[in-house]
Amino acid sequence: MKRIFLIGTTFISLSLKAQNYSYRYTQINQLAIQRNHYTIVNQNFGFYAIANAIQSFTNTWSDNKKREIEVQKSQFRIEQVKETYREAKSYPESILDGWHLVMVTDNYNFCNEAKALVENGKISKLVIDNYMPNSLNFTTINPIRNAKSLLSLQDENNNPTSTAEVYFTNDLEHPTIVDAPLEAGYICFYSDMGRAKSIKIRLNRTNLGELGGKIEGEPSCYDEKTITVALKPQSYDFRAFGRGSINWEGVAIVKEGQCLLINLNEENKK
Repeated sequence: MKRIFLIGTTFISLSLKAQNYSYRYTQINQLAIQRNHYTIVNQNFGFYAIANAIQSFTNTWSDNKKREIEVQKSQFRIEQVKETYREAKSYPESILDGWHLVMVTDNYNFCNEAKALVENGKISKLVIDNYMPNSLNFTTINPIRNAKSLLSLQDENNNPTSTAEVYFTNDLEHPTIVDAPLEAGYICFYSDMGRAKSIKIRLNRTNLGELGGKIEGEPSCYDEKTITVALKPQSYDFRAFGRGSINWEGVAIVKEGQCLLINLNEENKK
């Protein structure tokens, strides 16, 4: 069975804790990912990470105390953004097509940085946390005018949740194009041990499940019997358990567009 988890971006290197693991980097075939149908195991794993990022951005925490603390911080940032905008000597006639750093606010609950893709004077994508899967749903109320746009943010079911102003404060003095948000990278766990099916994988305290079985030779990402994880670029702790004890552990640093193959075998056990 092919298993893929989406955590919410990526060339991958591995920093090890006292162990010399068998690992190698490979390029990811994005076309193959799109064309193939992979079984998604524990799919809430990735969806939770994305939902949590959006919840943090829009300050929709269920914890009232936490939400009020964030509101106070947002009020300060809102005033800073509006002051910067008001003090501009002039506004650009148009915003160049491409990715831009912007400030997004509902004028009360949140005021945070995002990346906006501009096409023909309108925002076509709005991405938070510099990670492409963390893309907000929205409809345009007002297109960009005087370095500002007005959007209606929506939930995953396209229901309106809030009205947000988007400020292009980074473009007030001169046009500023930035890099596109990061795409996903991948870690592929596998084993050439006869008891591979007993190996359980844990990533950042989240259980991914057990390997599908022994693999002869080197697999590709998404091959059967592996556990393949799509990740945002950053470091991740992993542990692997064989029959109850921790046999492998390390820190994987995810970067864009490649897959790290990690072979959990006899030679690199603790």
